[in-house]
Amino acid sequence: MTTVPQLVEAARKSRSLLLGLRRAAQATSDGGPLFLAPRRGLGHLVERTIQGLDNAGVQFCPLSVTSLIRDGQRWRVEPGGEPFDAVVVATNATAAGRILSPDGPSGLFEIPTASVALVTLGYPAIDLPQGVNGVLVPASTGWLMTACSFGSAKWPHWANPGRSILRVSAGRDRDTRALALGDEELVDRLAGEMATALGIRDQPHTWRVSRWPDSFPQYRVGHTAQVERITDELRRTYPKVTICGASYNGAGIPACISSGRAAARTVLRATRELR
Repeated sequence: MTTVPQLVEAARKSRSLLLGLRRAAQATSDGGPLFLAPRRGLGHLVERTIQGLDNAGVQFCPLSVTSLIRDGQRWRVEPGGEPFDAVVVATNATAAGRILSPDGPSGLFEIPTASVALVTLGYPAIDLPQGVNGVLVPASTGWLMTACSFGSAKWPHWANPGRSILRVSAGRDRDTRALALGDEELVDRLAGEMATALGIRDQPHTWRVSRWPDSFPQYRVGHTAQVERITDELRRTYPKVTICGASYNGAGIPACISSGRAAARTVLRATRELR
C-alpha cells in the first residue's frame, strides 16, 4: 500500500492485476511522455525551492545537526544552540532516530535503508532495444547491476546523434558489494555486465559515479502500522517536532513532496495549539 499504491488500487478494481493496470494506463494517458524531469536535473527542484523561500524572507542557517534538545516550549539543535518554535526532521529514519535520541521513537531505528550507486556511462551509438526505457535485474542473477536506464532514449535532452548514455544502478537490500569497490572498479564491473546483457562491444568513453549511502528505504511488511506508531509516539513526546521524507509514506518524489507538506501543516498546527 505504501510502496506502490497504484497496484493495490488496480487489484481492487479488476479481476486481473494486469488488466486493471492496463485500464488505468489508458485512462490517464494523454499522449505525452511517460517520464518527465527538469533539463538541469532533479537537483534543480531543490535549488528553485530554496530560491523561492529565500525570496519570501526565509532565513537559511546551514548546520551540522547531531541532536535536538528541549528548551522549555522551544527546541535547540546541537551544535548551534539557536532556539526554534518547531522542527521538521527531513532525514532518513536512522538519522532521525539519532537526532531525536534518547527520548525519540525507537521504531525509527527499525526502518532499514540500502545504499545505492548510480553509474552514468557514455558510449558510441548503441543499437538499443526499441520500445523500452531500460531493464531490471533480479537478485537471483547474482549480478552487481540492479537496473539500467537507457538515458538517451528515455530523456529527449540526453539524446545526441552518434552517442548513447546508459545509467546503471548497483546496490540493494543486503547487497553492499558496490560500497567496497572504488569508482574505476565499479565502472569496469558494471560495463562488463552491460556488455553481457545487451551485447555491447565498445567500452564507455566517459563515465560518472554518484553514490547515495543509506538513501533507499526498505519497507517491510507492517511498515504502515509502524510509521503510525512512530508518529503517535512523536506527537506525545515531541509535540512540535515532526518527520518527513522517503522513509515513511512513499519513496517517490510526489510522495516526498506530500510528506513535506503534511509535516509543515503538523508543526504549524502544533505551534498554534501550544502557544
